[in-house]
Amino acid sequence: MAPSNTTKAALIDMLTESTRVVLRPKETPQVINFNSLKILSNELGVLLPAYEGEFMSTLTDIYDGTPYEERRRHSKTAPIKIDSPQFNLLAATTPAHLNDFLPPGAFDQGFLSRCFLVYSGEIILRPLFEQQLVNKEEWRNLILDLKHIARLYGQMKFSAEAASAITAWHMGGRNPLPRHPKLHNYCTRRTLHLLKLCVVASASISDLLVIEMEHYLTAMDWLIELETAMPDIFKSMSSGGDAKAIEECWYFCFQLYARKSVPVPEAKLYQFLQERVPAHSVERMIDVMCRAGILKKVDVNKIGPCYVPKEKHKPD
Repeated sequence: MAPSNTTKAALIDMLTESTRVVLRPKETPQVINFNSLKILSNELGVLLPAYEGEFMSTLTDIYDGTPYEERRRHSKTAPIKIDSPQFNLLAATTPAHLNDFLPPGAFDQGFLSRCFLVYSGEIILRPLFEQQLVNKEEWRNLILDLKHIARLYGQMKFSAEAASAITAWHMGGRNPLPRHPKLHNYCTRRTLHLLKLCVVASASISDLLVIEMEHYLTAMDWLIELETAMPDIFKSMSSGGDAKAIEECWYFCFQLYARKSVPVPEAKLYQFLQERVPAHSVERMIDVMCRAGILKKVDVNKIGPCYVPKEKHKPD
């Protein structure tokens, strides 16, 4: 396990020390060695206070599991060589932090194209003083399952049906394809992402090391669900917050109303806001504007719900 805050040099030292040995008495070779490290961070800003090109390039290099080697200038430090490096990175952050953290063009570089960006703007409120019941038996079973999965070793194979379905999807354009321009380089690695999810789906159900059709369908559901919300990240990064979006929406409505003197159809507001804020925030934002008196909702015959903008107060 890597520490919460680390440097590139410290991370490589930790990876060097994190040796895993797999014993296979009846196989050739009988002993397998590799280096595996888990990087778990509650806050990405603690793990990576600043975007360092060298650090990110090193993570990109190690990602594919190819041999890693470095030699340092200090005469007392031995060269580092890792034949089979591997790491898992799971970190939490906010779109606002990503906007400040990432330099222009970061999504065109290698590391972020290798990452799943899992996003949800849903706010879940829980009772403050409710005691959460933990099913101890299910918890023990989960730990046993994870330990069993950790002992799995070998090459994953594909059933003929699953291989045919994956090939058809890959050669047929990998639809539905994310269209956001910042996801262009991510899209080039979608097939590899899908295959890794297939491995996870298979290992979560059985230890046969065979990817069946059901595993492919599960992995595809995971991928599509994840990618559906990914464009909302960029809306949240660039929107400048709800206040700016509300200001722009009011101005949009005011311009339309000033030209035609007719209420603005609800559909136009939805279309305008969907380009600027995550989809789940559109209805909430319109409701906030109505409650604040910025917009007034009216029903127009044969059109439906419409909105009239309140004219801004002009100071004396």
